[in-house]
Amino acid sequence: MTTRRTALGLFSAAALSPLMPRVARADTLGVSIRVTAPPLAVAPMGVFFEAELETPFDTTQPGGAEFPAAYRPAFHEITYVWSLPDAGPAQAPEHLVEAHRRTDQAMGPFMARVFATPGRHRVAVDAFAPDGRRGRAEVIVDVADPERVFGSDGTIVVSSRGDFTGAPAHNRRNAVTDLARAFKRYNALTGNGHVRILLRRGEVHVPPAKRGLSFRSQDAHCHIGAWGEGPRPVVDLSGTEASLFLLHPEWDGHALVLRDLHLRGGWDPTTELWRDAYQGAVIATRGDAALLLHNCREEGCAVTVNSRAPKRSSGIRAMTFFNEYVKTDFKDFLLLSPRDEVDVAITGCRVVQHPEALNGGENRAVTSYGLYGRNAHSFIRCSARRLYVASNDIFTRHGWALQKVFDNPAFRLNRNDIPDMQVVIARNHIEGMMVRASKRGAVPMNLLIEQNYMISNPATARAINLGGGAATLRNNIMVEHDTPKLRGTGPGFQGFVKLSWDGKNTTTRDMPFFVYNNSFILLRSDRNTNHGPGTVINEEAGFSQVKQTNNLLWAPALSKDPTGDGPLNTTSLGWDSRYLGARLGWARLTDQTLPRQMFPGDEMLVPYWKDFFGTPLQQSDFAGEAGRHVILVRLKGKKRTAFEALTGDAGFRFEPEGVRVTNLSPTRWPEGAEFTLHCDRGTTPTAMQTEYGHPPGTLSLYRPKPEAGAWQSAEPQLLAFHDFLGELRPGTPHPDAPTGRASRGAVEP
Repeated sequence: MTTRRTALGLFSAAALSPLMPRVARADTLGVSIRVTAPPLAVAPMGVFFEAELETPFDTTQPGGAEFPAAYRPAFHEITYVWSLPDAGPAQAPEHLVEAHRRTDQAMGPFMARVFATPGRHRVAVDAFAPDGRRGRAEVIVDVADPERVFGSDGTIVVSSRGDFTGAPAHNRRNAVTDLARAFKRYNALTGNGHVRILLRRGEVHVPPAKRGLSFRSQDAHCHIGAWGEGPRPVVDLSGTEASLFLLHPEWDGHALVLRDLHLRGGWDPTTELWRDAYQGAVIATRGDAALLLHNCREEGCAVTVNSRAPKRSSGIRAMTFFNEYVKTDFKDFLLLSPRDEVDVAITGCRVVQHPEALNGGENRAVTSYGLYGRNAHSFIRCSARRLYVASNDIFTRHGWALQKVFDNPAFRLNRNDIPDMQVVIARNHIEGMMVRASKRGAVPMNLLIEQNYMISNPATARAINLGGGAATLRNNIMVEHDTPKLRGTGPGFQGFVKLSWDGKNTTTRDMPFFVYNNSFILLRSDRNTNHGPGTVINEEAGFSQVKQTNNLLWAPALSKDPTGDGPLNTTSLGWDSRYLGARLGWARLTDQTLPRQMFPGDEMLVPYWKDFFGTPLQQSDFAGEAGRHVILVRLKGKKRTAFEALTGDAGFRFEPEGVRVTNLSPTRWPEGAEFTLHCDRGTTPTAMQTEYGHPPGTLSLYRPKPEAGAWQSAEPQLLAFHDFLGELRPGTPHPDAPTGRASRGAVEP
């Protein structure tokens, strides 16, 4: 990928240095912009921009002996405001305040932008220090017109009907009738450094059923999009188990762009049918490539991008961009990236699970033993080195982790052993637990969570769970609903932010944590909480630099609210939470040991137990489609070692008193072996438990009223320059701030 100081023909000379003159004054910050771009500067094009201070800024926070430079003061303590060309507001999100839809502004020490149109684009950043100093830099980005770059020789057109009337200019041999032939033409176009494949709109295109379309040694970038009139072309993935596109290490250093497509899989999250469970990723990459998925729609699919580390790194920085991408009714992640060489940007997207999707089974052991046929994951599971997520609408039912149902928040930051990981999460609407960062063996990272609206889940009772590193949380609104007690759990409020230390790496707990100007809205009542409302951060022992101030904490349903932050304006945002309540499709019947050995052909009756909500199960609960039953038998005290019987190795019959299980395998099940029986409900899952959902009309900005205590008592220390909506707060050191009194919380009165 192209980075700062090396244009490689992608930018004008002015792009690599600030255009505004520097003024050598004591109150001015020197700042420049670092640019990271893909190897093909053709619209649409995703670009990373990073502000770099040339004026020293160091508050001498310790990083520890092992990671002396782990904490970046300029990352957390400088406010950055970006100005970009405005191509109109983000269209894909549904639940997003208008101020967060704007594409002509961004905040954070780095950001990303997809340029959908060709031309010269000016990008500027203003940097503001806590003492009022400011700096400014600009760059110009040149983006080429695809019609001029690809031309007829590099354009392949596809029509499943064989009708090429009105197709873009192309050579006759570049007109084909299916994706497989299109790829043969792509591989035959030797000497072309860039090729585009265009699918006819209004048609359904079916990829090969048994294998994916493979990018290997062909030395050509590839854009795949649409031509003609009508709706997006449909790529039907429901009949294949393979990933659609396979990117191999031999293709390192190239760019793949998907745009204007409708990707349709066979997964139905409301039924979790077993036969639909095994579809591969849309893109599976094992090398270092630049990916952009722009203005696409995806439904009923598994993983969108599965990005795994190559065996040998090419030394090229991999990039993955999602922009104006809509993923609905999904089974797995938008992004699964267990690697650390990749830069990731997700902007202006809508990634939402079906509101009536099943929550999956009651114990993840079902999947731990290789059975993988249910709604399993959420938004991203990522180990990227640099991650930028902004202006997205995110809803994950999997993040609403009721007891042992799959606990998958929107963001799973698996960041072990990734030095200098940097994350910016800004201006998103997020339903479900927001962030869970790995703590075991983790190294410090720098994390900025700013201007997000977060609706916490009903059981884990926290919005964010961090295991260490340096983090700043400011200008966020976090809402915790009044959910009832669950079987096996306490109702509980554990704090909106939980800090958990692994007990080993002292460096991770010695990093600063700044939590300020957030609005914490606790809607729990006395009957559904074991704690008072005064806890914002639930902190394990040993974190030495936790600083919190100017947070608003409102608990109107508790009999005793010591915060005095009300009254607040609770005018509805205009939409409700998508989460309607818990709905399970599996039942874990029992967990015990075999009282006797069972030879092939032997039977046993497993009595019905209670379901997740404490209701006794009965035969009628399993009257629907049969066939997805699991019995795990293993030697006591050992895991994954002895025997695993799935359908075909064990017989199941639902009787009035329980489930009759028959050993149909050739293996003897030994006495004393542990077994766990899971049964699906087929087409008769439990009804929606609506008491766990948010009541209509409860989502608000929760603005302080002029008489609110939150407006009266803001402290000058750790006071954000801007609020949740991006408006300047009065009374701050910002050089443009209006005079007056600032308020606590995320939103000014």
